[in-house]
Amino acid sequence: MIDLFGNDSLPEYHVRIPGKRKAEIMHRQLIGAYGKTEGKNCKNCIFLKRFRQSSKIWSKCAKATLDGHLATDWRTGWQACGKFEQTPSPKI
Repeated sequence: MIDLFGNDSLPEYHVRIPGKRKAEIMHRQLIGAYGKTEGKNCKNCIFLKRFRQSSKIWSKCAKATLDGHLATDWRTGWQACGKFEQTPSPKI
């Protein structure tokens, strides 16, 4: 693609650099500090907090941050860190 100035590539700020999201960096730091919990993911961890506003749902890790920034939204399918604690099963 050629821009108005004849350049044949997009400027650097248009290119997404993998692993540069704040939450991804924090996740790597947690794994580095506490190790991994094999066979588990963040979805079943007690420290994963879910928030809902209208039809939007997002997650945050309480061990990393609970700020309101979009860049710190946590992925539920990520590998669980060593601080993983299973969410209690509901009692019937």
